Amino acid sequence: MDAHTKGLLLGLGLVALSLLGAIVTNQIQTGGAWFSNLSRTVEFPLDRLNVDFQRGLFIKRLSVLGFERAGSGDDYLQGGADLTDIGAASHARTKKMMTLHFQDTEPGKAVALLTLRYLDMVVVDSGEAAYRDAVLDYVTGHTDDMKLVRAPSLLAMNSLIGGVLACTVAAALVMSDELSLWLAIPTLAVTELGAGLFALYSISQKPKEISGKGRAVAGVLLSLGAIFVSLYHIIVHHSGPML
Repeated sequence: MDAHTKGLLLGLGLVALSLLGAIVTNQIQTGGAWFSNLSRTVEFPLDRLNVDFQRGLFIKRLSVLGFERAGSGDDYLQGGADLTDIGAASHARTKKMMTLHFQDTEPGKAVALLTLRYLDMVVVDSGEAAYRDAVLDYVTGHTDDMKLVRAPSLLAMNSLIGGVLACTVAAALVMSDELSLWLAIPTLAVTELGAGLFALYSISQKPKEISGKGRAVAGVLLSLGAIFVSLYHIIVHHSGPML
């Protein structure tokens, strides 16, 4: 295996490492669950005579949030795809189901059971649990307005960690004069540069839903720095081809 192939493989390995680091870091910061549908049920006690009226209030608030009835029962769906949400998990567009169930508890009394769960497995909780709780609080009237839940951009964190790795590897290769592995730098840095730019685009489109602009900017600058430093050293100190 020649040095250029080793450099390419090193770069790809560092790309994977930065992505894994971003996932773990985001998960530690949010303190959320792994591999879960994040199902939660809340109880809303009420008088039996007010069941139909309260159901109407629930449905009205669900419609404000974009939930639509699924079939003829009391199941309501929210969610859909959006390109700018890639890597950011915009919670309102993540598919989820709200189920309303009413049952008698004692003469003249009833309870409404509201269950909200994500239809797809949430591998890493990047704020989905907080959004679920905010929806339940709003629909049940505990809050007058829907609480804003911002999702941390996974791409922004990925770009930051990858940029740090790119600068570290670039410095190590320059100091050790192992420039035969230089291909690892553009492989990693260009990838993280793209991730940072896409994160900035996503955040600019949905600034109230996605956070992490500072991380994305830092990741872009670090990636650019790694590319320029490595290229400068190669041009200045190694005018001949590297084999």
